[in-house]
Amino acid sequence: MATKIQEQMQVEEQTNLSKQEQVSAEPRQRLDWKLITVAGLLMGISWAAFYASGTTLSFLAGIIPILAGFYIGRRVAYRAILHSALTSLIGLAAAAATLAAIYYSGMAVARGPNSEPLAPMYAFLQGALGALIVFPFSIYGAFISQRGKQQRQEQQEILRRRGGRLEHPGRVRDIDDLRGLPLPKFTAYVVRLFRKHGFQLDDYIFDKDSHVDVYMTHEGQRWLLRCTVADKVKPGLVQELAQKMRNEQIRKGVVLTSTEFTEQARRWADNRRELVVVDGETLIQMNES
Repeated sequence: MATKIQEQMQVEEQTNLSKQEQVSAEPRQRLDWKLITVAGLLMGISWAAFYASGTTLSFLAGIIPILAGFYIGRRVAYRAILHSALTSLIGLAAAAATLAAIYYSGMAVARGPNSEPLAPMYAFLQGALGALIVFPFSIYGAFISQRGKQQRQEQQEILRRRGGRLEHPGRVRDIDDLRGLPLPKFTAYVVRLFRKHGFQLDDYIFDKDSHVDVYMTHEGQRWLLRCTVADKVKPGLVQELAQKMRNEQIRKGVVLTSTEFTEQARRWADNRRELVVVDGETLIQMNES
């Protein structure tokens, strides 16, 4: 018995060691210094050039740091804020050097409130202060860019989990228009119709091309709607929904189709208080009421 326990402990120790080796072998997320340096230099030099131009283009100097932050946020997958902060520091140094070269060489002359020329030192200090104020906005640009990327990833994950996307059904005037809708548009039509009657959409899940299960809430009670465009809805689809309702503890369910149900499916649903079936003709009447 003791021998088996010792053997088991040795196996667990070896497993833990192998896991630690795997973790230590994973590559660390390093900073992209090439990107930081190049972006910082370009940001600083271009900002100083626009700022010192003294023309209408000088207003572009204010948005250059934000654009640089957007670019950093889109290029890196991690530590975007740190990348942007380091880029700002390099940009500040590049801007200061460029301003000094411009003003002390006489390539540009800064002017004061009364249009009198400023000494190179005062012009340089004024520009450096402006850079110090606006360059941190690159961090804001990186944050917004990363937030937008995260939201897009979340939307893609939701779409992947749902298995599809609802589509706008357009104008449905009669039963022929309703039966001509594909499954994503028919489901959107049903959701819109139920919303008119006080329902709130919680979620929906596509089951390939067979049907869409729609989760809705009405007066605090959860409902499960199953939408399908099958030619004839058979009892199996209705029975599957009843089983799913029991598994998820949902007390109200509806099976809806743009076509019609078989007689067996209707008879089976008539014996269930918690579940009803609605065909295309009934949906058109609901929409007109």
